[in-house]
Amino acid sequence: KRIFGLLDRQPKISSTSNESCSIEPTNFDGSIHFDNISFTYLTRPEQQILTNVFFSIASGQKVVLVGPSGSSKSTIASLIERFSESQSGTIYLGSYSLASINPQWLRQNISFVNQEPSLFACSIRYNISFGLDPNQVSFDDIIRVAKQANSHQFIEEFDQKYDTLVGEYDHHLSGGQR
Repeated sequence: KRIFGLLDRQPKISSTSNESCSIEPTNFDGSIHFDNISFTYLTRPEQQILTNVFFSIASGQKVVLVGPSGSSKSTIASLIERFSESQSGTIYLGSYSLASINPQWLRQNISFVNQEPSLFACSIRYNISFGLDPNQVSFDDIIRVAKQANSHQFIEEFDQKYDTLVGEYDHHLSGGQR
């Protein structure tokens, strides 16, 4: 009974579009603005994680969030990806409220590089293209992204190249290559 209850739960933030979050921006500048954001975890509402946070990231700007464990770096990323939702304030992607943007479109058009990336026990090709529509991603796209990430050269050195199997417990890749 408990398992079925868990399976029947609906996420607070749908991963597909609905009437309130159906925008797929066609002309946005790529900037991100946090406007008076406050956040608490639902399981610990008495513990304020972010309080009235304001900041802006310009389009093309490279940003690194640094700080000790528990200083809300992952929370900020989770809010931008819409895996969590703030209790107050508005996050903007360009001039669009993040809450109005189709979450599926958003997750296909942004990326984060985590300190310890998780890799699936699949090919390098699959890991690079994960989350994208396989009918819309060409091998040239995968190579272009690998070159942008300074990975293409070492990938080409593997016997199986982009078809090399990697994963969490696979030792084909060093920490820096991951």
